[in-house]
Amino acid sequence: MKKAHLVLSSVAAVIGALVLAFVTKQALLTQFPPRVSGCPNFGEAKASVAGKSLRLAVADAATERFHGLSGCSSIPENSGMYFDLQAKEVTAFWMKDMLIPLDIIWITDGKAVGIVQNAPVPKPDTPLIQLPRYTSPEPVTAVLEVPAGYAKTLGIQKGTAIEVKK
Repeated sequence: MKKAHLVLSSVAAVIGALVLAFVTKQALLTQFPPRVSGCPNFGEAKASVAGKSLRLAVADAATERFHGLSGCSSIPENSGMYFDLQAKEVTAFWMKDMLIPLDIIWITDGKAVGIVQNAPVPKPDTPLIQLPRYTSPEPVTAVLEVPAGYAKTLGIQKGTAIEVKK
């Protein structure tokens, strides 16, 4: 009897986890529908980083921040995406639906406070729950995503000034 109860409890737990995963995915898809076009406009803002000028797409709205660079097969040279968080907070990013690896630069008060170098593209059909989360090392006000290796090419390190003009 105890064994049957344990098996039923285990089966119920697995079913509950599957239902929760499905509901979570459906909620995300409802709140943030897929982007209609591939890549965002990389001419919305400019940044000055280590003496180099970058053209940026800007993610101000929640939907834009959710999608980020998902679905982009390439990023033009000297370009990236700027996420204005509009508040100082610890935040986490993932590589959902990404087609290219990225460097993620955490920014506070116009200076880099941390860098994730070469965040890899996840394998296709990786469950949302298994996608790695890249968390800022401290509360940040913005994030800059650039093609993998570009932060190193620019010489960006902790303390590097990043000036953005929208």
